[in-house]
Amino acid sequence: MTDLMGRCWIAKIIIVIALVALLTPVAIHAQNLNTDLFKAISHGDTVTVEKLLSKGADVNAKEQYGGTALMGASQLGHTEIVKILLSKGANVNVKDKDNWTALMYVSEKGHTKIVEMLLSAGADVNAKNNVDGAALAYASQNGHIKTVEALLAKGANVNAKNKDGGTALMAASMMGHAEIVEILLSKGADVNAKSKYGATALMAASEKGHTRIVEILRAKGAKGADVRETNTNSCRKKEYLERKIKETGLIDILILPGRIILWIIYSIGCWLGI
Repeated sequence: MTDLMGRCWIAKIIIVIALVALLTPVAIHAQNLNTDLFKAISHGDTVTVEKLLSKGADVNAKEQYGGTALMGASQLGHTEIVKILLSKGANVNVKDKDNWTALMYVSEKGHTKIVEMLLSAGADVNAKNNVDGAALAYASQNGHIKTVEALLAKGANVNAKNKDGGTALMAASMMGHAEIVEILLSKGADVNAKSKYGATALMAASEKGHTRIVEILRAKGAKGADVRETNTNSCRKKEYLERKIKETGLIDILILPGRIILWIIYSIGCWLGI
């Protein structure tokens, strides 16, 4: 009986070894296919992508940082490849290690056609990443008007906040994207929303000198002082002083004490609004 049991264990071990020997090459082959898939996508090689998928490449395979083929193709603007991946069952809402989705990546880049494709395939328009950033904020920040409109049309939360309390309106205001500011306001963006640090869209726009946006925000009821009116923040910013010093034409010949004195003079002048 003991001899029989021993033989059974030996048989089981042999079977396990045989299975490992058989499956290891298969796993390696599959991994190679996935690696080749990512390479083909990076080159925009539609034909190779189709061939690799037909040979068994995993459409939802992830690279070391959690990125997928769909994320890569979306970010790079490869519309046809995105179409192929979606037709093969690519997970449109999968997240990478930073909780970014394909929709976030493509919204940041402004590939509106792909944005629409992902949304039609069920992409979560209000998904958030590790810093609570959403697709609408990234599209607004980078000035992608059509993308912003596409996201709003599919129910993007116009007043969504990131971890710092920032909104899409604040981002667009800071970056000087007046048309996007108007679009967001027309869709109900809170003109007086504040970040956790007390910043508003008006403060962001005025600090950067975006006069038209300041006027748009004021017309929509933005409250609070224009930072230019108080001679704070933007007037004393380092880049402002550097620009004023360079305008003198003396920056290259002044010795260090002279530069310091000139800096102080312009700082005082700026403070007084001169």
